[in-house]
Amino acid sequence: MKKEYWIIDTDKSNSVTNTREAIGPYPSKKAAETAVLNYIRDVWHGSCTCLKTDTQPDWCAPLLIVEVVRSVVPKITAKIELIDA
Repeated sequence: MKKEYWIIDTDKSNSVTNTREAIGPYPSKKAAETAVLNYIRDVWHGSCTCLKTDTQPDWCAPLLIVEVVRSVVPKITAKIELIDA
């Protein structure tokens, strides 16, 4: 399996299912880091001037860069057998 990296945005949680948005895959950690920088740069440029201050606390929630260590597919089987009563 080739290495694969994803970005998880911890700020976009679904309050019902407690899920997060994942963006990717990226072929390397460096590619994921570059994508994070480009994303934040775009958000910054699109923000109003009042948000572009050094006093703005917690400008965004952490973005996680994660590496896929295993890919699985659930396989459900039913086993039916007859036993003596």
